Amino acid sequence: MFTGGFDKVAKIDLNDLEEELGVVIQGAKDRVRAQAEMDRMNRTHLGLAHPILTGIPTLGLWPAISQANALRELAGKMRRESPAIAKGIAQLDRENHQREVALMARHIAEREADARENMMALGSMTALSGLDTYLRHRGR
Repeated sequence: MFTGGFDKVAKIDLNDLEEELGVVIQGAKDRVRAQAEMDRMNRTHLGLAHPILTGIPTLGLWPAISQANALRELAGKMRRESPAIAKGIAQLDRENHQREVALMARHIAEREADARENMMALGSMTALSGLDTYLRHRGR
């Protein structure tokens, strides 16, 4: 039977969990606990345990939704229960925040420079317009 492709898509594994968390699970204890929890979820979630039965009538939506829900549930559980993972995620959040602040500062500086150039051009145009008006009305 051709269940290999469905099983691969429908089952959650450690790579999926690490991608959902955004960090690599380093500790052996955390890896073992995560693997045990993933095995339990793969057995108990109907969409993950029987991807062909649930996937064919729903065009694959049920297994995909079951996988997403199981990953979200497991990622939240790992964040709460593992200090190492929580620390890694906090560090990643700090780095992302610093990157965003630097990017915003650069964008603000660029916008201010553009605004200054526009104001200078507008001032030049206004001065020329005033000079033109003066020259046209001078002879009256």
